[in-house]
Amino acid sequence: MAYRRELLSARSARPMENYERNRAAASNVLERIAKLVGLVLVVLPVGLGFLYVWLYGVNVAYGDQWRIAQLFGKLYSGTLDFADLWNQLNEHRILLPRVVMLLLGHFTKWNNVAEMYVTQSLLLVVLVILLLAFRRDVGSGPKLLFFVPVAFLVFSFRQAETMLMGLLMQFALVLAFAILSFYFLHVLRERPFDKLAFPAALISATLASLSSAHGLLVWPVGLLQLTVGPAEKRTKLYLGGIWSFLGTVEWVLYFLGYQTPDRAAPDRAGEAVVGVLYLPRFLLTLMGSSLSWWSGPALAIGLLLLVLAAAALLLATMDGKLAEHSFFAALMLFAFLVLVSITFGRAERGIEQALVSRYATYSILGVVGLYGMLAKLYLERGSRVAAVAFSALLACVLLSLPVAYTKGIEAGYTTEVIGERKARVLATYESQPDIALRSLYGNPEVVRKRASVLEQLGYNVFSESLHRKV
Repeated sequence: MAYRRELLSARSARPMENYERNRAAASNVLERIAKLVGLVLVVLPVGLGFLYVWLYGVNVAYGDQWRIAQLFGKLYSGTLDFADLWNQLNEHRILLPRVVMLLLGHFTKWNNVAEMYVTQSLLLVVLVILLLAFRRDVGSGPKLLFFVPVAFLVFSFRQAETMLMGLLMQFALVLAFAILSFYFLHVLRERPFDKLAFPAALISATLASLSSAHGLLVWPVGLLQLTVGPAEKRTKLYLGGIWSFLGTVEWVLYFLGYQTPDRAAPDRAGEAVVGVLYLPRFLLTLMGSSLSWWSGPALAIGLLLLVLAAAALLLATMDGKLAEHSFFAALMLFAFLVLVSITFGRAERGIEQALVSRYATYSILGVVGLYGMLAKLYLERGSRVAAVAFSALLACVLLSLPVAYTKGIEAGYTTEVIGERKARVLATYESQPDIALRSLYGNPEVVRKRASVLEQLGYNVFSESLHRKV
């Protein structure tokens, strides 16, 4: 009887074992499908970014690029010196971007489209770093699907100007090295980075500082990240001291001989800057411009982002886990400080300046940092507040992306048409009147003089008739 009972028990257990086995197999299949779908969706915007440049990028120098054009003449005449690389471009010292553009220009005959591809490559570096941080802090496997909106944000066409003007690779350089620095500070105690992370963070912060004035803000943000990080108090004091000393030295060197740019007052300055609430309004619009092309919605989104950021920081602090969120919090703070500096530097030109697409590169970074924090809080904390906050941000991002890409395509087409027109003007500069040359740069004589150098070198439009592709 005992044998029969065991046999019956074994037979009844088999269907349950088969069910569990089949369920586990189905779960594995679904997990693999989720991983594959997530990977495809993460790679898709990368391809769209490079396609965007291929479709709408135009090889023609205009605007502040003419201040780069003179460097090629000096380079090949043997008169280029360090001061030429270190001198200000408006508020910024762009030593690293100048070096990159000169090296790239030597091999491509200063094809501006090649510079645009470098910008896309830097955005790809940014995406990879963010993915590593997301997998470390938020999770991998099926959770990779949560990373998909980040990929579309990083390559959002909302930043059309950054993508389609070679000179603005400086923004992408600052972005890439700032994020690298914050990531290395975030993994200080982890192998295989434990011995190299801090020196790498210092080097990255230095390269960010040599790319733009905005890069200097990596130093105070990095110091705060070190302060709230998980390292021991003695280690924090030691590393914080080194970080503060080098950061202070670089700030001092940066502003030695610095001259505040003399800008002509905009015609509408008196109308634009009205009331004590104007600057906060400009800043909030600038923050929300990452997800909107219009001032009204951008202002509302900026206010929402500010509320969600405060909620995310409060929740992380209440949980005693702010150190775990230090990377994404650093992205938020860095983006916020950059936008504050832009507010004080550009607000006098009117609220429309807050919607300039080049600044969306930084405001997008703030959204990415907030998204990472809220995703981690939602998946780990599971509270109603975290769920509502994450859902609100996710809905806002998902609703904005179709508009961002659609309007970005329109902006790209317009840039292409105008760029082709400028290329024709530049190619025939000798016979063009002043009014036509002013479409390239405010001073027609500068255009004639430097265009002559480019023509002698066979650079830019003179290297390939009017073909605009690399």
